[in-house]
Amino acid sequence: MPDITLPQLNANDATCVLVEWRFGDADAVPADAVVAVVETSKAIEELTTTTAGILHRLAQPGDECAFGDTIGRLFDTEQERQHFLRDRAPAVHEGTHEGTHEGTAADVVVTGPARELAAELGIGEARLRELGLAVVRRDDVTALAERTSNGDGDGQATAERTGISFARAQPRNTRELPPPQLAVADVVTRAHQDIPAAFTVIKIRADAALAAQRTAAHGGLAATLIKAVAGMLADHPLCFASLTGQRSLTIPDQAHVAVTTDAGHGLFLPVIHAADALSADEIAERLAGFHRKALSRTFTEAELTGANIAVSLSSYRDVILTHPIVYPGHACMLSLGALHREPYVAPDGNLATRAYVLLGLAYDHRIVNGRDAMLFLRSVKSRIEDPSIGSPPHF
Repeated sequence: MPDITLPQLNANDATCVLVEWRFGDADAVPADAVVAVVETSKAIEELTTTTAGILHRLAQPGDECAFGDTIGRLFDTEQERQHFLRDRAPAVHEGTHEGTHEGTAADVVVTGPARELAAELGIGEARLRELGLAVVRRDDVTALAERTSNGDGDGQATAERTGISFARAQPRNTRELPPPQLAVADVVTRAHQDIPAAFTVIKIRADAALAAQRTAAHGGLAATLIKAVAGMLADHPLCFASLTGQRSLTIPDQAHVAVTTDAGHGLFLPVIHAADALSADEIAERLAGFHRKALSRTFTEAELTGANIAVSLSSYRDVILTHPIVYPGHACMLSLGALHREPYVAPDGNLATRAYVLLGLAYDHRIVNGRDAMLFLRSVKSRIEDPSIGSPPHF
């Protein structure tokens, strides 16, 4: 009777939400099949069985489950499952998890926090069903209320039916932080508490890199920068290292670059694995895919893990530079400011303009010293200013 147990999906969460079962009670589940889908604060993850069996579900869609919880069991036969049900304590009612979730219809599950917020906002069950979601979470209710307040879609009609606006629905001017933001808060807090970080900035002329880009898919200098950073592993291994103890560290074999991605549904840090083996165009395609997944919130844990260096991107025109954290477990995080132009005196004596960006590097001072940080930045600068450079120069 193998248990279906929730694995430790990441280091930042203690729980996840069961989104759906792919099989029902008494269904025959083959080996290596996706049996359920769960959602952490950042990602959607499929749970795969290693053995075949007859399924009995111990948790329902919408339940918040802790890592390590048994959410289902597989039996050799239906007779064994029925025997298990007869032996269960009579006080346990299958499918009932008081205070966890409640359905508004047979095919819709509303989590407890979502139901509480909907009641506070005056949003009825019919409107929640209209969202077309199998599981309605608190974030979905918040998004619906914000659309109502902004007049998006049929927001005005919803406001008229409920007699309430989002602004009026917050009499105490309070709002619960959503799980993705709680995860961000935890990471930032640990970074500031545990890592003695330093920070340095370099100025990079960008005209040559912009001219060398063959397509607009590069999204500015992001793909060019990531390609340049990934190529630094051999010459600047400490910038990709991670501490394994007080006096030891690990150097990776490949550069796996995490990139900040925020499409308005929370901050994600998806990873371009083996970025040193990709072209700038391939990296640009990955970045576009990350943006789509951030919009739909469909990242998997595999896409959010495994990085050994990170890049923070800021495309807002007025932002010159951001000061990033050092992500726990990393030695460095870079930050790219927006593209700007400045006047200069050209060789012919005429006044002209040129493009530039500022590139910052936050680094763990236990691993990287100031000289190492500056040499690393100068190597990246050389590759961006002269895209024909095949290997970083030595200073």
